Amino acid sequence: MNELRRKIEGEILERGPIPFSRYMEICLYDLELGYYSRKAAQFGKAGDFYTSSDVHAVFGRLLARQFEEMWRMLGSPVQIVIRELGPGRGLFAQDVLDWSEKKFPDFFRALRYDLVEQSVALRARLEETLKRQIESGKAVIEPSGAKAQYSRGLIGATEVAPFQSVHTIVFANEFFDAMPVEIVSHRGSLRIDSRNGRFVETWASPSAEELEFLDRYSIHPEEEERVEVTLLAQREMLSACEIERGFVVVTAFGERESVRSSR
Repeated sequence: MNELRRKIEGEILERGPIPFSRYMEICLYDLELGYYSRKAAQFGKAGDFYTSSDVHAVFGRLLARQFEEMWRMLGSPVQIVIRELGPGRGLFAQDVLDWSEKKFPDFFRALRYDLVEQSVALRARLEETLKRQIESGKAVIEPSGAKAQYSRGLIGATEVAPFQSVHTIVFANEFFDAMPVEIVSHRGSLRIDSRNGRFVETWASPSAEELEFLDRYSIHPEEEERVEVTLLAQREMLSACEIERGFVVVTAFGERESVRSSR
């Protein structure tokens, strides 16, 4: 963590106080030191958190049925891509592919599963979890994830097999809510500065984009109130929707006091 702190302090020294979104970006997604990039052990039953796919395969199986129905609604095309944003360890993809192969063979034959993940550690886990599907060409790890678009580096590219489908299902589970946000209050837009070896908060005038966001949703922060402005998530959602023909499926879940994991 000292190395991460030094990296943030170095950027502040070079550029001045940084937006809160940049501070959050470095902490979570720096390609070497970020929380999601350091290791994959924080996921799952023994880690810091887990999602529906860690609990039971039924989540992936239910969505596989939904994806097959979407494929039929599109006219049962010869080729279709499921493009998962932030697939983590690949448990959801594994469940969708295994269940589709078993229960929906026509859909499975038309399907290729694209995995969009920028974490080196998690990409290694994907290669392990989906070894059979990747070797057969049924699943592909894309060169870099959507989150890599706002990182300061790029992961080495991997070959993506040719696939001409214009039919796409974009899927994201617990993805957009983990993206860096701006913080705006009645004092302005939050910046992070470094003084005497400590990070401190300062404030700057909100950008036009931040003000437009507040006006669009009729949000006017009162004294001592802070608002998350999700500019990056909005841009990524618009990008996800730039498909020729298909569907975008986004899921997220609230906290539960107690959940038993079986995986």
